[in-house]
Amino acid sequence: MRKPERRPHAPSSRARAIIFEKTAGHCHVCGTNLKNEKWQADHVVLYKLGGSSNRDNYLPICRICNRLRWSYNPEMIRWIFRVGIFAKQEIRHRTGLGIRMIEIVRKHMKSVKRRKTQNPLDIHDVESMIGVFAKRKMRKLGVTKRHKK
Repeated sequence: MRKPERRPHAPSSRARAIIFEKTAGHCHVCGTNLKNEKWQADHVVLYKLGGSSNRDNYLPICRICNRLRWSYNPEMIRWIFRVGIFAKQEIRHRTGLGIRMIEIVRKHMKSVKRRKTQNPLDIHDVESMIGVFAKRKMRKLGVTKRHKK
């Protein structure tokens, strides 16, 4: 008879507080401030690959990032980022491909009902999302905007 797989145990409240402080309360993937967000403890070395369930093997991650990168290995994550950067440029320059990407994303989001509102996603929504992500990344890197005199 096959032995059931052990599941990792959830970190205690005290361990979660220590995990949270490792990144000063920010998602280790996108940099979102998690202070008022529901967040998850992400295994650095996946449990299924032999990673432990102690607090040293966890980093805080927002729910969105955790769901988006679910079970992808680092090589696939890098590929996804490369494709995403290419897609962002196509959308920003409003190329035919960029507009088609918006249509595909809109259709997908509607079909899985991920959006809370029924408003259709348009190119301006995506551009504003790209701007928010860029600002977060710049803040995370400590880059400030220079104002013209």
